[in-house]
Amino acid sequence: SMCPLLIDDDITEEEIKDDHSAGWINIKPTTYNKAYFSIIPGNSFDTPWLHPDEKFWKPLGQLHPFIWLGPTGGIQHLKDKGFKSFSPFIDESYDTEEDCEKRMMMIVNEITRLCSMSKKEIHDWYYNQDMQDILIYNWKMIINCFVRINLCLKLKLQNQKFFLK
Repeated sequence: SMCPLLIDDDITEEEIKDDHSAGWINIKPTTYNKAYFSIIPGNSFDTPWLHPDEKFWKPLGQLHPFIWLGPTGGIQHLKDKGFKSFSPFIDESYDTEEDCEKRMMMIVNEITRLCSMSKKEIHDWYYNQDMQDILIYNWKMIINCFVRINLCLKLKLQNQKFFLK
C-alpha cells in the first residue's frame, strides 16, 4: 500500500524553515509523483470560513487529484471558480455535509477506499482517460490563472513606475 506516504527525504529542514514562499516556489514534483492522490488540509475544518490557498492550488498544478479536508463547500468553491472536481473518481459527497464528525468519517471512508485499492486498481483509476481529462483541464486553468495574475502585476508595476517619475 502507498498510504501513508512519508516525504521526509523530499524536503529538507532548511527548505521548511521560515519559507513563506514555499507554497508556490518550492513545489516538489517528485513528491507528487510518489502518490496517486493528495489529502489537502484546509486552514480550518469546523468553521464556515473558507480560504483557498496554495494547498488548494498546488495539487491542481501537479496533475494530482485530492481530497479536501476543510470546511463544507470547498469542492463547490473550486467548481464555482471554473475548475472540475474529481467526481466520480472520488466520492465528494462529504463536501455538502454540515456535521463535522460525519464529514470527517466520510473523508476517512473515502481515503480508506482509495488506499485499499491494489496497485493496479489505483494505477488504472489515476490513468483513466476521464480522470486525465479532468487533471489536464484543471492544469490549464491554473496556467491561465497565473498568466492573468502575472499580467495584472506587470501592469500594476508599470503604472506605479509611471506615477513615481
